[in-house]
Amino acid sequence: EEEKDHFDITLVSELPYSEAKVLAGNNLIGEKFESGKRFVVVEDIDLYSRGQFLIIRTKLSGSYDGWINLAGIPRINEENNNILLDNFDIELETKNLLHRSAAWLFKGSFKKMVKEEIEANLSYYMNYTKEVLQEEMNHVKVQNGVYMDGNLNDLKIINLYLTEEALKTWVGLEGNLKLDIVKEPIEPENTNQSEK
Repeated sequence: EEEKDHFDITLVSELPYSEAKVLAGNNLIGEKFESGKRFVVVEDIDLYSRGQFLIIRTKLSGSYDGWINLAGIPRINEENNNILLDNFDIELETKNLLHRSAAWLFKGSFKKMVKEEIEANLSYYMNYTKEVLQEEMNHVKVQNGVYMDGNLNDLKIINLYLTEEALKTWVGLEGNLKLDIVKEPIEPENTNQSEK
């Protein structure tokens, strides 16, 4: 027998900064950014939060040697159901430490590339979350003879916030559940009862 049903639930998902750092580092570390005769190479990257800002700390070598902090406020883009970084810029305190010769970093492709990479990683993580949830809903044994199959139609980011360790998101899940009740063979009862 089959019974179909619709579900609409909310889960909390989190992306630890340590994982986001690895994802971003895979594509950013070793990247060279040039402007005229000047260039920088990304040597290392770190991610953490400060208040409502996600901080992307990058270690550079080349025409500028040292760390630069970029900061943005994560926001939900409802149109594409992904996460964007608003007010993304080199942190003011870092700007004040930079001498004039490094001002080109503010305008060049460096800042744009870092922003796009972090946003792409956040989107990848949300898609990955959907795939994992879909997999975990396939043929789940509820009890003997009862199995559940789920179909995840939609995953929508409802809310997000930053903790010390991770970016947390409230994710709305919508889909259908199907219960399969499998008639398992009944064990014959023991009819050979000994007489007293």
